[in-house]
Amino acid sequence: MKRIIILCLALIMLAACQPTPEEEYVSHKDTETMLGEAVSSDTTTLRDMVRPPESMHVTRTVEAPNTRFRITIDADVVLPDADRIPVVHVGHGMYDDDTVARILKYVGNDSGAIEQFPKSYYQGLIDYWMDKRERGELDKYGSVEELDKAILELVQKKDAAPDKPVYAAKSPMETVNEAGFIHFEGFSDRGTVFMLSVSRMPGGDNHIEYRYDLDSAHFLDLQIYSIGGNLFDEWLPAIERGEIKLIPPERSEQDARAYAEKLIENLGLSDTFTCVRTRLAPLAENGELTTDMQINGCPACWEVIFTRRVNGVNVTYTDDDFSNDMDGDWEDSTSYAAQWSYERINVYVDDGGLNGMFAHGPYEVLEITTPAAKILSLDEVLPIFDRMMTYKYTEYENRSMNLREDPSVTVTEIRLGLTRVREKNNLGTAYLVPTYTFFGVTDENPNYPPHGCAGTEAVLVINAIDGTTIDLGKGY
Repeated sequence: MKRIIILCLALIMLAACQPTPEEEYVSHKDTETMLGEAVSSDTTTLRDMVRPPESMHVTRTVEAPNTRFRITIDADVVLPDADRIPVVHVGHGMYDDDTVARILKYVGNDSGAIEQFPKSYYQGLIDYWMDKRERGELDKYGSVEELDKAILELVQKKDAAPDKPVYAAKSPMETVNEAGFIHFEGFSDRGTVFMLSVSRMPGGDNHIEYRYDLDSAHFLDLQIYSIGGNLFDEWLPAIERGEIKLIPPERSEQDARAYAEKLIENLGLSDTFTCVRTRLAPLAENGELTTDMQINGCPACWEVIFTRRVNGVNVTYTDDDFSNDMDGDWEDSTSYAAQWSYERINVYVDDGGLNGMFAHGPYEVLEITTPAAKILSLDEVLPIFDRMMTYKYTEYENRSMNLREDPSVTVTEIRLGLTRVREKNNLGTAYLVPTYTFFGVTDENPNYPPHGCAGTEAVLVINAIDGTTIDLGKGY
């Protein structure tokens, strides 16, 4: 679904060369020109510039005469808790030695790299496959005999394994200093074998990835979440209809957030990152909903999401994971850039503590170019939204062969914050600029559930400085 929306925005960009009324908003977008318009407004508060409605809520219907889409806004307006909003020049960042040392201590349990797994590790695998066998699930095995053979091999490995893990002589910190990254299995404070990966390559897409149980029956597959969001978004309509039962942890949402915030503080990142969203995350094996889960319920943990905060204003979180110049040549200096992850930290908390963590795309703040930018008011932005949505879905309807009889788009939140846009002709730098992000639910394909029900799908992003639209898939 997300790819369809990104494709639509790409089509808007391609159509911008035509003499349409929308041309002023989608073409000739140039970083230098935009920055020239980002003049300082030290005397006017952010709220006075936005001029939100007194109720902080917008309700309106977008007239779209050339499309069957029903486009409505029934949205809260969310402003930063700040009087000014900056423009910030950023580059690819890298985790320093102190941060890596804290990661190894607080995320990696000060564990060394395991060379020999303990008996408990193999016992967990035996229990897992025995449970599968009792339920008649062969999984990757072709027969019961093949599964029994695999279980027997695990029993033999368990018998030969030490009672406690045996660690490598060289510490993970030595490895990261030599190679620039680490990837190892350690022993968690929950008695499980964990996986931890830390990358800090200069100019690269650095990341932290942690999973508390390497082979859990209900592990959190961070790769699924890292490429476009939480299964809760996709399953929410079915959950509300009672078709999927989600089993939340006993730990409360507030307690999970406090746990995650304490971890961020221990990592020395609380001055630059703050929590922007907490939601449930299904612990579906391989990200798939099984028949057993539909009958007995799917376990879940809490996902706590952090983004960078600059001068009191957060970067707006969306489910878009990275930008990529789909039309450009990676080696062409006139291209905007290649793939670049959007910076965020996702912490997953269950009743036992830290279930998983995924952080990527750290920025280096190079300069706050405009501490207090002058921005468009909401009244000025809403007509742009109307025009672009009408244009966007007229183009979409003309190209789509599989629409519902009554396709709809409903905007549920309008949030002012910061969004990263690429710097033209520079592969390693970008700007965090003020934006109005319109979050909402799209329901256009009869073969898929509505998308964006959890409130993290960006329907449209408008640059609050110059009124141009931003394609998050391209990064500009």
